[in-house]
Amino acid sequence: MNARAILIHGEDDVGIEEALNKWRASMGTSPNADFNISEFDGQVADVPEIIAAVSSYPFLADARMVIVRGMLKWLTRKGAGESGKAGLSRLADELPHLPAWARLIFVERETIPDSHPTLKALKELGHAEIQLCAIPKDLPRWLMNRAQKVYHTPLDEPAARALALVVGTDLRGADNELCKLADYVGDVGRITEADVAVMTSYLPEVTIWGAIKDIAEGRGRKALERIHQLLMDKKSNDPFGIMGMIIRQFRFLLLTKEYLSAPNDGTPLADILGVKSAGEYISQSKAFRLEDLEHIYKTLQEYDFKMKVGMIAPETALDILIIGLSK
Repeated sequence: MNARAILIHGEDDVGIEEALNKWRASMGTSPNADFNISEFDGQVADVPEIIAAVSSYPFLADARMVIVRGMLKWLTRKGAGESGKAGLSRLADELPHLPAWARLIFVERETIPDSHPTLKALKELGHAEIQLCAIPKDLPRWLMNRAQKVYHTPLDEPAARALALVVGTDLRGADNELCKLADYVGDVGRITEADVAVMTSYLPEVTIWGAIKDIAEGRGRKALERIHQLLMDKKSNDPFGIMGMIIRQFRFLLLTKEYLSAPNDGTPLADILGVKSAGEYISQSKAFRLEDLEHIYKTLQEYDFKMKVGMIAPETALDILIIGLSK
């Protein structure tokens, strides 16, 4: 790790912190290491201050590390004006001349575009390193690998898919859930879909997705058990909220099926659904025909209306609806 200028960027918070920790570790374990590591808020510090800090000769050590968070996006924000341009120009002038002991690390919690002046400047340097920490395209696989590598606990693929569906792009939240699940199953266990349903803080979403899978595969009784499990927690869940989540999931499945069944304008399905990844919806939609999803969605809207106007008791509506859909 001899780079003098480093950019760590992307939406993967977990990956960013792990990459940053590796750079910190490269400073060694000497008590003097901490004396030579400084952190700055890029929205408060200016470029001359940063350059002065990283150019200072290290104290009883071989390197001086300066970590700057959020400066690059801040300098190119709308309204940055001449001060932003001046900062970018100063960086472009100074980066090629950083001393050999310098470790200047820019941390940006979103992807910096290739057009950014500082990214362009870094790519031209022989002593720079750029690390992109992007959201993984295959989130279930990422979860399974992380469960095994970090927590030494196997994660079943159905459990990974259920967790991936509800955590979305929140990888830090996903990692927290994996930590809890690993503790729950113990050293000799493996994490199953049932464990996810019991332990995750995303219980309603996980349970409803499981119920939809049961409906698709004709397991009406199992789907009812899942819904009744949610209804037992009256403080956190109510029939109207549960119905809303069921409608939302089936609407997404219908949109997915329509997207896959006809030519489209090339807009990514994830953008249409407003989610980071549409993989789980594509997989689940295969269990239904388009006409089945159209019928289900219409039926859901009818029951939702009857519940809201008092034509049928909410709990009864859910029972009848789920049994009917599972046939």
